[in-house]
Amino acid sequence: EQHYVGLVYDKRNESLQNRIYAFYKQKSKDTGLDGDMWIPYVSQVCTADTGGPKIKLQFRWTSQMNARLFCGNANTKQDFTELVDVATVHGDQQEAKIYALFRNEWGMSAVCVYSLRDIRDIFMTSAFKDPATDDRQRELDKMRKQCVRDSCMQHIDVLNRIESRSAEMVDWVQPANGSGPILFKHHNYTHINVDASDPRGNGHHVVMFLSLSDGRIHEVVHTEARSFIIAEYHPFRNQSHITSISLNTSSKKLYVSSRSELVQLNVTNCTQYGSTCEECVLSRKPYCGWDGHNCTDRGTRQDVVRGNYTICP
Repeated sequence: EQHYVGLVYDKRNESLQNRIYAFYKQKSKDTGLDGDMWIPYVSQVCTADTGGPKIKLQFRWTSQMNARLFCGNANTKQDFTELVDVATVHGDQQEAKIYALFRNEWGMSAVCVYSLRDIRDIFMTSAFKDPATDDRQRELDKMRKQCVRDSCMQHIDVLNRIESRSAEMVDWVQPANGSGPILFKHHNYTHINVDASDPRGNGHHVVMFLSLSDGRIHEVVHTEARSFIIAEYHPFRNQSHITSISLNTSSKKLYVSSRSELVQLNVTNCTQYGSTCEECVLSRKPYCGWDGHNCTDRGTRQDVVRGNYTICP
């Protein structure tokens, strides 16, 4: 049983090597008391893949490979295995980041960040779970990892290897830079959207919007040191289950939908953070700063990391 939560497109310099990464959770076959209910995965497919020939794998991807995701703290044995949602921060494709929202069986949520580069490396360098035992098998496994112009024309030995052996990699995808979860809260978060743009030049800070099961939304700032909640929104008059959230990074408008409504939230709204420089800086809002007269989305005086209002005149 698989539940897909998001797709990421990986555009390469050579279009033939373009790939799609699908993020999903799979029901665990381990029925023991200590086993996890869900297992998180990322799956890779070449965009040029049209399946195998009529005689073999006609209606199956020939380029699909799967790798497990890890989110947690290996030292404390604390991990999060139920993948809930993903959001991608696009930029330089080599440095693109995937923010993945997880839950565990205790009702806690966590966010782990993965780099596109690390995911690429796992699929190119890791061995398969069914190991090659001779040079010919190692050659076939190497061929499996390449995107080909016509998947129907692959050598029959490659197709047989794909059909008979596991597509799962030995190595797991770890969070970027060896970090643990960047957010760990006793909340039941259901969706994530991420903004890493810095139009005002107040330093690079990632802003995460996380919806809760009761219809609220938390705005969370992530700095190099830690993550903290800076705002809470109630988009609907009556408590409603949020079905999706989407941010226009240019206008800073957050669109929130339920089964019966679609609302627009202005996530700058700097005037609500007071009429003094001190109040504006204490908000630690990356979208807002003091311009000498008001707290506005054009002001540049702000200290997101510490909220140090002594920078005020």
